[in-house]
Amino acid sequence: MLPESNALDSLPFGVLSLRGEDITYANRLLRSFFDGGLSTLDALIKRYPELEELRKDTSAKKSPVWLNVNATVFCVVRTPRGEEVDHYFLPGWFVSDTAPALEALQANYDDFVEIFENCFDGIYVADGEGRTLWMNAGFERCYGLSARNFLGRDASTLEREGYLDPLITWKIITTKKRQTALQTTKSGRKVLATGIPLLAPDGTVRRVIINSHDTTELIEMQSKLTAAEREIQNYQSELQEIRENTAKDGELFWASDEMQEIVRVAMRIARTDAPVIIRGPSGAGKRKLADLVFRYSKRSRKRVIRISFEGLPEPALLTELFGRKDHKSGQRGDGVLDRAGGGTLILERIEQMPPRVQERLSNWLREEDGRLRSGRAKLRLISTCSADLGALLAEGKFREDLFYRLNVAHIEIPPLKERLADIAGLAQHFLGVFCKKYETSKSLEKSAITRLTMWPWPGNVRELRTIVERLVVMQAGTRITAKDVDKVLSGAEPEAKGFDGNNGPLSSEEIRRLVNDFEATLIRQQVDHAGSIRKAATATGISVSTIKRKLSSMKEVRTG
Repeated sequence: MLPESNALDSLPFGVLSLRGEDITYANRLLRSFFDGGLSTLDALIKRYPELEELRKDTSAKKSPVWLNVNATVFCVVRTPRGEEVDHYFLPGWFVSDTAPALEALQANYDDFVEIFENCFDGIYVADGEGRTLWMNAGFERCYGLSARNFLGRDASTLEREGYLDPLITWKIITTKKRQTALQTTKSGRKVLATGIPLLAPDGTVRRVIINSHDTTELIEMQSKLTAAEREIQNYQSELQEIRENTAKDGELFWASDEMQEIVRVAMRIARTDAPVIIRGPSGAGKRKLADLVFRYSKRSRKRVIRISFEGLPEPALLTELFGRKDHKSGQRGDGVLDRAGGGTLILERIEQMPPRVQERLSNWLREEDGRLRSGRAKLRLISTCSADLGALLAEGKFREDLFYRLNVAHIEIPPLKERLADIAGLAQHFLGVFCKKYETSKSLEKSAITRLTMWPWPGNVRELRTIVERLVVMQAGTRITAKDVDKVLSGAEPEAKGFDGNNGPLSSEEIRRLVNDFEATLIRQQVDHAGSIRKAATATGISVSTIKRKLSSMKEVRTG
């Protein structure tokens, strides 16, 4: 046995002495490297299978053996000494000083170790007998374990101790083929493991390499995607149902993507109890959209009351909302705010709400918030308006506190002139409705639809509905042409810019200028809405060259 001495402990390489299977001495470097457990060679090999080489023919001096132990390369030189054999573990960097050819090999090996240690996926290596040789940090992270507790142990230990299920190491060894499995870890994560065998020249498995990828987040994303797809399908079914239910009167019929998104938002808001303001020009369908929010809400089977602020004096509105005053108690009661409790109250044209009513309603809503804490059923408020409430706030014509109480959710309906697809779609829809009503059969020519899309529709959907009904009733033929549309629209034609009937007769030059200017203005509107001249030509049926000529003519008349 080698004596324990400070000299041996200070050496820059390891010294290990063996007498048969017993370890008789290890210097400080090896004691630190192997972290104790230096009693027998068998115990050491169980932890570090690479040291099996130390058992091979130790009776005589042999050539150096290169070992990779725990990601460190050693050149092991053996020297017999009586009944013992001394083993000198020379680190790769130490040997490279005397053997320069090994320096490049050591550098490549270090790069290899660093690459695999920093690989995000888990990498596991076992020998042909299923003993764990190596695992990187990614493998430790995937399965929630420490490599030092499993190196040298049978791979089945991982499954037996519940770190993964199922085990594929032994299946790879027995089949000598690639294997893949979705494993469940101790913490419940899902890991996709794929392993391959490395074969020796005699056909036996010398190594098993397994790559593991944590798919937990991927599976969760797939689950969320599936849920989102189901929700979209539900929305589409509900949208189709809405189309069918609202097609009876047609005021909520739509064909444009803009209205499709508005209806989708309305359905999403309907599932909540949030107060909502629906804003849009007169005749755009605010009332129908408010009915939609109610019909698809959780309160659809409860009471709904509608009150309009248009044209009613302040005293009548106070009585309607808050009820009549009891002279004995001094309290008001039996108004729609009390009667609609637990249900839905639709407030129409709130921009015309008188100041005193605004103040009383704001106070009532604030007190209602306090009463809700005592368990009282909440009232759902749906409001509609045609004006810009933001502008009214700035002018001091609408109370700020009331605005924020009513405007938790907001829906904006654009005017019909900004929805070209809806003009054509609604025209065809109303045509079918009124042909059925008046027991006739008529069709709209493409030129007629083009004329309709060029009209500004100040009355929005309500005006379009009336115009189509008039076309069905007044035109004798079965085909409605652009001329028929012009005749019907002539009575409602917007005043041309710059024309005043009190100015007397116009000259031919003035008439030409006004007509060209009005025609070019309409075309310019279509181009702006469509985004390009070519798209406007497709939408209106007017050729690209004609649109360009009309726009050019507009510039010439204005500058001439």
